[in-house]
Amino acid sequence: MSQPKKWFLGLVPVAGLLLAAGLMRQGGVETDLTAKGAAQLAASGFPWAKVSMAGRDAILTGEAPEPELRGMAVAAADRVLGIRIVNDKMTVLPEAKPYALNATIEGTKLTLAGSVPSAAVRAQVLDAAKKAFPSAQVDDQLKLARGAPTSYLAGAGFGLGELGKLSSGQMTLTDQSLSITGRAADIAKFVDVRAKLANLPQGITLGKGLGEGDILAPIVKPYTIAAEKTDAATVLTGHVPNEATRRIILAAATALGKPVTDRLQIADGAAPAFSASVDYGLGQLGRLQTGQMSLSDQTLSVTGRAASGEAYDDVRRRFASLPAGVTLAKGLGQGDITSPAIRPYLFNAVRGERDVTLTGFAPDARTKAEIVDHAKRFFEGDRIVDQLQVGQGAPAGFVNAVRGGLQDLSRLLPGGTLSLSDASIALRGLAPLDTARDQAVAAFRARVPQGYGSAVEVNTAPPPPVITVFSECNILFQDLLSRAQINFDTGSSTIVQESYGLLDRLVVVVRRCADAKVEISGHTDSVGSLESNMTLSEARAKSVVEYLARSGIAGDRVEARGFGPTQPRASNDTAEGRAQNRRIEFKVQ
Repeated sequence: MSQPKKWFLGLVPVAGLLLAAGLMRQGGVETDLTAKGAAQLAASGFPWAKVSMAGRDAILTGEAPEPELRGMAVAAADRVLGIRIVNDKMTVLPEAKPYALNATIEGTKLTLAGSVPSAAVRAQVLDAAKKAFPSAQVDDQLKLARGAPTSYLAGAGFGLGELGKLSSGQMTLTDQSLSITGRAADIAKFVDVRAKLANLPQGITLGKGLGEGDILAPIVKPYTIAAEKTDAATVLTGHVPNEATRRIILAAATALGKPVTDRLQIADGAAPAFSASVDYGLGQLGRLQTGQMSLSDQTLSVTGRAASGEAYDDVRRRFASLPAGVTLAKGLGQGDITSPAIRPYLFNAVRGERDVTLTGFAPDARTKAEIVDHAKRFFEGDRIVDQLQVGQGAPAGFVNAVRGGLQDLSRLLPGGTLSLSDASIALRGLAPLDTARDQAVAAFRARVPQGYGSAVEVNTAPPPPVITVFSECNILFQDLLSRAQINFDTGSSTIVQESYGLLDRLVVVVRRCADAKVEISGHTDSVGSLESNMTLSEARAKSVVEYLARSGIAGDRVEARGFGPTQPRASNDTAEGRAQNRRIEFKVQ
């Protein structure tokens, strides 16, 4: 007996089993075809194309780098055995025109922006960036785009490598044009990057990089430049801000008359007046036979050996007018600039009626000034005509010989001379008195340095005529004492040696006024007590009388008196007035 209802119910599970078996078989086919399609696309060079299956129908997605590659990927997938239809759902990378890559380094951050043709090329660009900036944080803002020139990767790698030599800057690759701007990390890298930009990879042209201001030199502190002048050449080292300034400096160095060796490097950090300061320094160096000039920021140093005494004086005189803002470290110091050795080494002092003329040489400016000051002390009231030059080669003992010789010359009359030639010294002239002659000759011989030759030709001048009109005596006394005064040790009645020459001339006047009696009066300023000043003024007057006595003036002809501050010549309210009040006066009674 048949039961159709039960039979139908039995078919349901059988159908389910058959459906499941079919679905399982279809899923296995799709998985197999997907794997084969992906392998075929990868092997054909289209890894960017992705395949999925709907039964035996393939669906391609992804972004094709170029439009023509889209059809080629479809054809590759269509060759897979088992795929019935290939449905193209792919897109094409957007085209970038112009095709640009930009890299910017600021501090420790490197930003990459612009276009890259593929993920594989992106990886190579990132690898080049990390090699150029191993410590930088890379901000990857690159976007895939088509249109890259064939030289893209070579230009990108080269540009990033050169950008890595800058402390800050930017690299731009636009189609085939490369531009790099910024500041170099150091001088070596500045030189290197400019050399590399002059030899670009094939297919790459240069936009910016070698123009003025494209790549800035590093900032150098202190900013230095130096020039050394030898007998053979002038060597320049240090820094210049640009090529234009280099050419100016080379021209100035060439004008020194020697071949120029240029070792200058371009760097930033020069002071505003750099060119003028260097030109000034080279000008001073040109006045030296050999030497060095250096400028550190705005501090100038010049050392070396002058070509002559005149050149020595000239260069030192010019140091009084430095360029604005420049200070002098070396140039006027002891031994900074020397004069050439001079033979024979000469020094001469000639006494005139009211002047002393100094000619010849002194070993340096300081010694020259000391000699002039020494002459002013011993020839008080006389004009010192300084015609000395600075020159090297002074014999040992030169300073002591000259100082002592000037002291002895101060005891002689106008026409007296002191002369030195190398290690030979001579004193010649007439003394006003026998005592002055004997004392000057003895002192001169005692002071001649060891190893020196010496000559002494000093005699006593004939006595001048007697004066019978006593008013003339007072005029002569006043004339002598108006030009100089008799000086004493401070607070003492001891006459200083600088006044011996003046006293000798006063003695001559006293002798000429043979029948006159002379009052010698001492005067002080108002500082201190009246009693002490009265005592001191009288003691000083007596010291002068004693000097006259040793020179042959009879004691009954002179009288010493002390007036202290009671007869001031000027106000005691000023230092100048007090100096005038401290004096010795001679007066015929």
